[in-house]
Amino acid sequence: MLMMALFTVFWTQVASLGMDDATSRLVVWIFFVYSGLLTICAACSFSASSRFSSTDTTTDYAAYRGQGILYGIVITCELLLLFAVTTVLLSPEQWNGAIPVIALATGLHFYPVAWAFRRNTAYYLAAWTCFVTLTGMYILAGGETPGRAYMLIGAGAALATAVCGIDMMCACYVMIRKNGITIP
Repeated sequence: MLMMALFTVFWTQVASLGMDDATSRLVVWIFFVYSGLLTICAACSFSASSRFSSTDTTTDYAAYRGQGILYGIVITCELLLLFAVTTVLLSPEQWNGAIPVIALATGLHFYPVAWAFRRNTAYYLAAWTCFVTLTGMYILAGGETPGRAYMLIGAGAALATAVCGIDMMCACYVMIRKNGITIP
């Protein structure tokens, strides 16, 4: 949840590059408040996690460990690919392509995450983020100013990470209620 709060703020800042000042301030303020609430929910989840019942079976433990290893492999591959691509795109002539490539990687990484953690919402978030990013790339390729494309890409990715955070909050709430835990 903390990562989703951080990424939502990042993508909101990207979206604000293409907005006028009043709209930018409003959108940034709304998403900052949301990220603050998400951070509070994460803190409550961390405090409640010590009271969760532990995994009893070896099969459950192996499944959770396998998910963690798979997620680690996905993130490592994504970071290596992002590093290589952004190193090339950060040259002064091609800088405008870095944000769309990072957003596309964000969208594509939702697919293996959805599969690894069996989270159907992530499939929709992946499709949404990829669609918005490809639309932004099309706008950039058409010769438009980067501001419009960044606004579209940033807003789309911010909405995706915000929805992912809400999905995590709901899953956490269900887990807490299922274990009969009260949050102070």
